Amino acid sequence: MKKLAFLTALVLLVMPVLAACHMVKYDEEADRRQVVAVIDGEEIIKDSIIDDYETYKQYAYIDEDSENTETGRKIAHKMKVGFLDDIIEKKVLEKKFEEYDIPELTEEEKAEVQQAVDEFVATLDTVIETEMETVRTSYPDLSDEELREKAKFNVLQKYGISDGSYYEDLTRDKRKEKLIDRCYEGEILSDEEIKKWYDENLRTQKKDMDDSISNYGSYAASSIALYCPTDRYYARVIYVNYYDEIMKEVKELRAEGKREEADSMMEEARAKAEEEAKGIYEKAVSGEDFMSLINEYSDDMYSKQEPFITEGFETYNGMRARNTAWIKAVLGLKEPGDISEPAYYKDNGYYIFQLVSITPAGEIPLEKVHDSIYDMLYNTAKDEAYQELLKQWKKEYHVVYYEDRL
Repeated sequence: MKKLAFLTALVLLVMPVLAACHMVKYDEEADRRQVVAVIDGEEIIKDSIIDDYETYKQYAYIDEDSENTETGRKIAHKMKVGFLDDIIEKKVLEKKFEEYDIPELTEEEKAEVQQAVDEFVATLDTVIETEMETVRTSYPDLSDEELREKAKFNVLQKYGISDGSYYEDLTRDKRKEKLIDRCYEGEILSDEEIKKWYDENLRTQKKDMDDSISNYGSYAASSIALYCPTDRYYARVIYVNYYDEIMKEVKELRAEGKREEADSMMEEARAKAEEEAKGIYEKAVSGEDFMSLINEYSDDMYSKQEPFITEGFETYNGMRARNTAWIKAVLGLKEPGDISEPAYYKDNGYYIFQLVSITPAGEIPLEKVHDSIYDMLYNTAKDEAYQELLKQWKKEYHVVYYEDRL
């Protein structure tokens, strides 16, 4: 269930009453009970949509002042329509899952979904750091540790981790894939089509990435990167974390005003982690197998998984998804096999890296991305076909929208 971030009224409605020129008070409960859509005879009321809007409007930079402007009202309406579309789609899919006998996920598939959630959360460090600076403006007296906790809470809520909606979405997507496979037969793409896409997009990416290295990360995340203007380093990592185990106790001490005790606990844990990291480093440089050391000592679960334990994590200068301690340590390595001294990540732990390879700046050959391009184009065509199917299914279930009530 969605947790509410705001309890204030959504809007103040002003209504003229025939000849009388007085204001009618906004009835929030009546507004929430309005029917905003009907699917197969089932009414959908406005209540849950308002809850979602109140929870997430802050991420569209809507506050009490801006939502009463013309632009704010347009953005708010668009958000509410989006929430309603999501509800309709979920209900349509549930009906089709039953009609086509699409099974619930197996335990193995559920584990895969949870792993995907965990992997996504692991990429949010930089987002949390950025959110810390936003939070700092409102709470200048909080410590870095307190700011990080508040920022982490905000980020996990924003991405649907806290309430489990991200997990639910991925679970539904897995079942949806099985449904689409039942309903869609795609065409085989030719090598000529793939090369044409590669050539056209390579030209665009060269221009964009030469303008800003951050565009490489954008293409890598949302499409397929075909070019990089800087060398890319791939390194295995052993991460020694000291914060997670003491986080709750440190937070409680700070809440009780025992800041010195909390700081002392943090420093004691940091010193212990530093000593452990140095010991691991000595074992690594003395010739012990680095991958064995990862499996034995690393506190990061992804460092022990493929492809990271064999191919390493990608790192390059200007990469936003890595903190500065990580980037500096990796880029300081020169030859495959080189091992970094323990690098301190403030209030978290220590990294030890082993360089696997360096990919020089420049174009990524077609043969390396051929299959990825094929899969992307095929899936894009499949997604477009799904949208057409969804339109047909909505007609089948006589879906009626009342957008003006949002």
